[in-house]
Amino acid sequence: MMLDTELESRTSGSSGEMAGALVDMTVQQRYVVTMKVFTSVDDLKAVASRMLQMPVEELTDEDYLSTATELANLLTGRLKASFEERGVAMDCSLPRLETTLTTWLEPRIEERGVAEHVYLTSAKATMSLALEVRDAANAGLAEVA
Repeated sequence: MMLDTELESRTSGSSGEMAGALVDMTVQQRYVVTMKVFTSVDDLKAVASRMLQMPVEELTDEDYLSTATELANLLTGRLKASFEERGVAMDCSLPRLETTLTTWLEPRIEERGVAEHVYLTSAKATMSLALEVRDAANAGLAEVA
């Protein structure tokens, strides 16, 4: 899978039925950062079509849904490498596919993290990325592998 695209900033994300992936990253055994990569199902199909080099009409549910976890995995890998180059320990969970959340952005996310929305020019799709930070002691997560 490959996604070669330019990114343009957007003020809001996609609307409609949503799908995406979540990853929990433990930083220095002190903080848990939950990364959410999400978009509308239609935009996810457009991204999957571009990454898999297949027409949207030929994509299966597995094709486009696995694209969400692959994007999360790619971003997590880059973050982990960047942190470790700076001597910061990080452990990451495997990406979890999510298609049932009704609210991908928690209210008042700016108090705990950040949300960014980008337009992928080659796929003609908008994707959203949210990072939420919590103290690991209060995160209530199973141990991250």
